[in-house]
Amino acid sequence: MDKVWLSQQAKWNACVQMVKLDPSILLVAWFEETFQEIAGNPGLAQNVIKADNISYDKTVGRMVAFAEHYPLASIEENIFVKLQLKEVPVLSSLEEPLFMQFGGQSTIDMIRKLTSNDDEIIGHSLVTKSIRRAQESIAARSGTDYPARSSKEWFTLNLKEKK
Repeated sequence: MDKVWLSQQAKWNACVQMVKLDPSILLVAWFEETFQEIAGNPGLAQNVIKADNISYDKTVGRMVAFAEHYPLASIEENIFVKLQLKEVPVLSSLEEPLFMQFGGQSTIDMIRKLTSNDDEIIGHSLVTKSIRRAQESIAARSGTDYPARSSKEWFTLNLKEKK
């Protein structure tokens, strides 16, 4: 279940509102840079954990939301199974490297022509399917899964250039 905002700031604002509504929510970050960004936000600092450090016992009785997609769907699926999650909200912004690989800036520009509200959420089963297809394309083009501090660095280290 994907929720996508136009900007990172709009996504973080929405996360703060989510935590206000449900203080037990747990935001999961795949990358150190994302973890640090969330931990540096006073409204979110107590509600973040790195994916490397999460376990089933830390999620019992809590809503779990991922603060970004991992570029490879197989890695995401493994942790969703490990955590026994049936439905997983993933919160993203079109500014993230995953989206930039597939025309994120042109999508942002088009949506901004239609609305001036960055706080609007884009969420639909077609969005989730499109993200999954993008991850499959990335998996086909990546030969490795070297660890990285950020999503941007992951793409630099792991993604083969299109030919």
